[in-house]
Amino acid sequence: MKLVVEGMTCGHCAKAVTGAIHGLDSDAEVLVDLAAGTVRIDGRIRQEDAVQAIQDRGYTVSGIVTDTMDEPGSGRSGSCCGCSN
Repeated sequence: MKLVVEGMTCGHCAKAVTGAIHGLDSDAEVLVDLAAGTVRIDGRIRQEDAVQAIQDRGYTVSGIVTDTMDEPGSGRSGSCCGCSN
């Protein structure tokens, strides 16, 4: 899942959000993009729980990004057109 999170401005913010998610699933992969204001979470966490954990740390989750580029079966594996080159 990918969430839009407002209020993240520095490395401390990234660490706080990552810690909130790891509190739910210590094995989750968390990628914070401060410039884009997003948090990508790959793990066994319900969306509602992730949102609540982030908001409990003082940040605002203002949206969910629907990104089909990396989804299984989308025909695209991260390259610009889905080719193997």
